[in-house]
Amino acid sequence: LFYFCEYIPENKDGKQNTYIDTRSHDLVLGCKSGEEQAITYLAFKLLFDLSDGCALVVVPPSHMSKNGASGMHKLIEKMFSKTAEHKGLIDGSHCLYRNENIPAAHLGGKRSLAMQKESISIRDIDLIRGKDVLLIDDVVTTGNSMAAGEDLLAPYARSVVCFAVGKTIRTENLQFGFILDLDGTLFDTATG
Repeated sequence: LFYFCEYIPENKDGKQNTYIDTRSHDLVLGCKSGEEQAITYLAFKLLFDLSDGCALVVVPPSHMSKNGASGMHKLIEKMFSKTAEHKGLIDGSHCLYRNENIPAAHLGGKRSLAMQKESISIRDIDLIRGKDVLLIDDVVTTGNSMAAGEDLLAPYARSVVCFAVGKTIRTENLQFGFILDLDGTLFDTATG
């Protein structure tokens, strides 16, 4: 899993967490909501790193009414409005879709891998068949929706690379005895 930045959500009481890096927080939430400035910034960052002929696929949002209308769909639209076609990229943003609503994770919804697999379907398989696929999500917390999407795409794609704008870091992990290594993994200082 590749991600652009770490994301620390607000506290459950809605107050901003003291650990929050506001630039990363604003970028993640801006991309999630489809804010033009955030989408444009990330679109240009991604375009230069993608290989020719790559298919871009979005992890569907938790609610069926947002199929095809999430911030990540707007990201792919922005990429194709610029130079994506010149690189031979494939718009596979609608290949995965939510076939039933599931509770949103940020509202406390428990979203197991099994629940994700049951609530996501695949269509337009020929768009990704034999292609390298970049599977895009706005925020990864448990990784279950990303894993479900990857499992659905893998039998048809040549390869699937997972990318998220933000990777959730829980503040309970930011305590004495732990540090974040340069690659974002937790390192227990007590065990060396």
